[in-house]
Amino acid sequence: MARSGNVWSRAGVALFQLAEYLHEPGASVGYTLANWNISFGGSVAMGAHRSSLREPSMVAAGVLAVDIIDGNGNIRHIQRDESSDEWLADSCPSGITTCTV
Repeated sequence: MARSGNVWSRAGVALFQLAEYLHEPGASVGYTLANWNISFGGSVAMGAHRSSLREPSMVAAGVLAVDIIDGNGNIRHIQRDESSDEWLADSCPSGITTCTV
């Protein structure tokens, strides 16, 4: 059983690359059904899903924070907070149309 922990992923990391990285210490992103050629960030943005009866089914459910470039070109760090409209708007699947101002 792997210890719990966090992983920081840069833009463009494919799901299969993240899976390989996590495999060595015995961790995973769950039973992910998305195309393995998609980036991890892309799978979050498009609402890719996993297969589990015990855990939330979206890949995005495992995200604790996101760094985004807002409509003014500023980099913003947004922490997971289920009571925050900003978090909910930025973590919901909306494909490439997401824009936070």
